[in-house]
This record gives sequence, C-alpha cells and structure tokens, in this order.
Amino acid sequence: MQSQTILNSKKWGLGVLFCGLVSVGVFLLLRPTNYTNLEAPQLARLRNASAVAIALLHYGADNGDRLPDHLSELVPKYISGRDVRFLFPVDRPPDADLDKASAAKLQERIDDEGAYTYMGAAGLGQDILLFERSNHWQGNWNDPRVVTVTSNFAPMLRSATDILSRVSSLHQPGSSK
Repeated sequence: MQSQTILNSKKWGLGVLFCGLVSVGVFLLLRPTNYTNLEAPQLARLRNASAVAIALLHYGADNGDRLPDHLSELVPKYISGRDVRFLFPVDRPPDADLDKASAAKLQERIDDEGAYTYMGAAGLGQDILLFERSNHWQGNWNDPRVVTVTSNFAPMLRSATDILSRVSSLHQPGSSK
C-alpha cells in the first residue's frame, strides 16, 4: 500500500510539473504584449530569462515547491555547464568553451557577476523573482525597460521605476502590496 501511495504522489508531482511547464509555454505564446517591435538584444534577454524561469520551475518541482536561496544553486543540475551563459549578460557571456571544471568556477561568479538580482521567495509578494542588475539596464535611461521574471515564472519587460518601487517596498518594514 505504501508503494502505491508513493507511486501516486510521483505521478501527481510529474503532472503538476507538466501542467506548470505547459501553462508557462501557453502564457508566453498567448501573452498580449507585442514583442514584434523589440530588438534582437531585448529578445535575447527575454529568452535567457525564460531559460532561468524554467530552471526555477524544475528546481521547485524537485524541492517541495521551494525556490533556491541563490541562482548559483541551479548549476549544474538545472542549468547545464554549456547553458550557464543564460545567467550572464547577453553582451558579456562567459567563456564559450565550458566543461565541468569551468562551470564549477562560474557557479561561484553567478551571484556576484551574473545578469540578475535574485529576490527568490522574498520577491513573491511583489511579483518579482529576479530582475536584471541595474548596470545591465538598456534603453531610455530616464526609465529603461528591465527584464524580470514574475512570481508566475513569466519573463517580461518592466520599467525601471516599477522595479525600484517593488524592491524598495520589500525593504520597508510592514509594507506589502
């Protein structure tokens, strides 16, 4: 009887993972935002954020719906050595020839030098899991468009003003939107 329960829970977990991945895919395909006017670098930044979002979903499925404490925890199990470039700025990818040894070295650099500021579980209340580090913001410097991953694991462009507002409210005691 115990093995039957474990089998059913594994099937349920795989079903939840599958439904989550399908819903993210459908959301990205049917999203009302018009990306046709975006330039190639913006699309590449969104694509990289999508890869990180999928890795976060896989991590959560394997770890009781918990998010990692650091993005570096996704490497190498959820983001392979050759795909570590998704965690770095599009215009400054890491070394192209990655093996296991160099991926381990890069894992140490991800949280300090990577493309994203990772909010993790703390950002769920503000609908922001991660966003591009401010030194990578591109576009109109009065209010640049910043790639983020929302709490439903969808990559999107947001204004820097919106990001700064959400992040600052996380640091104010007793504030939650």
